[in-house]
Parts: sequence; structure tokens; C-alpha cells
Amino acid sequence: MPQLLVAGRIQDKPRKSSHYVKTQLIRCTGGYALIALAILTLPQPDLLLPIFFVLFAASYLAHGASTVPNFDVIGKTVSSSRCGPFFTQRNLKAVVMGFGAGLVVRQILK
Repeated sequence: MPQLLVAGRIQDKPRKSSHYVKTQLIRCTGGYALIALAILTLPQPDLLLPIFFVLFAASYLAHGASTVPNFDVIGKTVSSSRCGPFFTQRNLKAVVMGFGAGLVVRQILK
């Protein structure tokens, strides 16, 4: 749903990549870094779960808001005939890297 709010505001902007960068910074810094900070410094573990869910939800709202400028930039740079192969290659690389990361984590945990 955040896409509906963001699309109307940035549709007339000539450069949308700055909006993408801002929302990704909010997502990564505001979400994941604050989650890690809460885990490491919170003295009361009872509050950790609600704080985690609030920060995680905020992170994914920022992710939803960043999809509009992201796909707009991709749509302007990748031709329509190359869109399918582009996303296929991107998803394949993500799967391979995720599988590799899983193997690394398995070795670390052994």
C-alpha cells in the first residue's frame, strides 16, 4: 500500500533515483540498524519482541515505498525486450548468492 502514496508524489519528479536512495537509507539504517541496536543494548528482553515488530514493519513500509522509484529507473534504463531476461538474471543471481551465504553460515556454525 505505500506504493499508492508514493506514486502520486513522485510521478512528476524528473529524477526519481534520489527518492529511491532516501527510502533505502531509511529501510537499512532506520530498520535493520535500529533492530541490531535494540538487540544489543535493550536491558529488558520483554520489550524486544514488540520493538522488533515495529521496526521491522517500518523497514518494510520503506521497502514498499522504494519500489516505485526503483521500477521507474529500471523501466527507463532497460528496454522492454530485455526486461524479462533482466529480472530473470537478477533473481537467479540472488538465489545463487543466498544459497552461497547459507553454506557460509553453515560452516561458521559448525
